[in-house]
Amino acid sequence: MKKITFIIIVLLAVVLRFYKLGEVPISLDWDELSLGYNAYTLLLTGNDEFGNSWPLSIRSFNDYKPPAYTYLDIIPTAIFGLNEFGTRFPAAFFGVLSVVGVFFLTREFFKDTKSSKYIAHVAMLIFAISPWHLQFSRAAFEGGIAVFFVVWGMFFLLRYLSLNKTYYLYLACVFLAGSFYAYHAARLIVPLLVVGVVLRYRKELLLRWKSVLGPALLGVVLLFPVMIVLFSGSASERFSSVSIFDSETVLLRPLEYEREDKATDSWESWMHNRRVEYAKEFVNGYLNHYNVANMFLKGDVVERHHAPDMGLFYLIELPLICVGIYSLIRSKFKYKFVFFYWALIAPLPAAISTGTPHAIRSILFLPIPQIAVAFGVVKLWSMRGLLTNEVNGAFRNISRAALVILFCINFGYYLNQYYVHMDVEYALNWQYGYKELIAGISEIEDEYDKIIVTTAYDQPYIYFLYYKKYDPRVWVNNGEYNKAFDKYEFRKVEWLKDRNLKNVLLVGDKLEIPEDAPGMLKAIRTPEGERSKDDVFRIIPSGK
Repeated sequence: MKKITFIIIVLLAVVLRFYKLGEVPISLDWDELSLGYNAYTLLLTGNDEFGNSWPLSIRSFNDYKPPAYTYLDIIPTAIFGLNEFGTRFPAAFFGVLSVVGVFFLTREFFKDTKSSKYIAHVAMLIFAISPWHLQFSRAAFEGGIAVFFVVWGMFFLLRYLSLNKTYYLYLACVFLAGSFYAYHAARLIVPLLVVGVVLRYRKELLLRWKSVLGPALLGVVLLFPVMIVLFSGSASERFSSVSIFDSETVLLRPLEYEREDKATDSWESWMHNRRVEYAKEFVNGYLNHYNVANMFLKGDVVERHHAPDMGLFYLIELPLICVGIYSLIRSKFKYKFVFFYWALIAPLPAAISTGTPHAIRSILFLPIPQIAVAFGVVKLWSMRGLLTNEVNGAFRNISRAALVILFCINFGYYLNQYYVHMDVEYALNWQYGYKELIAGISEIEDEYDKIIVTTAYDQPYIYFLYYKKYDPRVWVNNGEYNKAFDKYEFRKVEWLKDRNLKNVLLVGDKLEIPEDAPGMLKAIRTPEGERSKDDVFRIIPSGK
């Protein structure tokens, strides 16, 4: 029966992650396209779009990404082609494997308790339907890949501590080192996790020091290339672009000091005030990740990170996680320290960056909250009252039925918000319209000498490379983005000036090209179809 339950949950995880994978979300955002097109260029040439041979840091616009997702996408791109399904395939595939990993990790956490397998199955189910994990395993986000590596790495590490089998430690080193190649946040969380485990179980590890040396050496070898990247300019650029230490709200000097009025604000005083601001920013960012409204009702400020009117958890999980945490604090299980330590350090990468709470930078929280919920479910499911056995039995049955029904209602609401409402309400957040635009103008591009495309929606060039499947052996990027190629030029459309050009097709947004401009060929609209409000692109020939 337990094997059947396991298989059913795995199948559910597969369906939830692969159903309409190429259609929902409605469009690939530019980061997804960058990952997909670089996988395509590596497949055909062995270089990324900037001509770097098998790089350890993938340049993406003015940012740098760890290479794991791009490399893992090479085979799906070869099999399925350069399309939405192929680009998102690694996220969904490793998302399913993460669900499986949660079962084994949870069972290892509670291996000394009688109900370990029940907790593991429930945690696996909660994780399989988790809005947080589903959001990032149905789109090309590197963070979802990092969850896979960390979940399995921690399972093998705890397994080694339990059984003293060295090969488990080798596997732990491989997976935990792999997370460094998957996502930036893992480069902070994983060392902290490992250091915490080493300090907590130092006596056992000292006794086993001979078996630790080999895996430790392997870890150093695996991480050596990453260390080179970490101390390179690309890593520092990424940190400076998102860190609170470069946030304007923190770094702007007081006006008095800028005017060199040092009598009212000395350098030392300003430095002290700045440290206070850093501390406030950090604490506020950290605590935002435990904010009930953010986690259970509205999610973070980036609408691509959650379905409309949905948090990262189901509302029914709120009382269950409270019960679970309370029960976990009171219970005795071998890895209680690891569990709570993991929960406490998980928000750190997001807390030192801007825009908190941030669901993807704190994604290595997973699967700790789901395990806490599962523990709460099992506790409530097996609770015993102080009434007669008959009343207790009826009460338990009613409570169990209510729990299942409420979960089903929450789950059904989420599916409706994700599959029905998200593509309508958040279309522009997913950069909707480029695929439709490119399909439309590709039919008429031969009629024009030049096509000018607006940069109002940031990185248009990557959409044209991706959807036109532009041959990377022809495309040569000398370090620019939004670089012109063939007939395409990417810049702001200046209607009053550009309309006088000869034989040029103009593609602008609703602010650049007037709605009543004569000769307009087509408007690409959001799914709502409100022309006056929701035109994404307006296409018009010059000279009209």
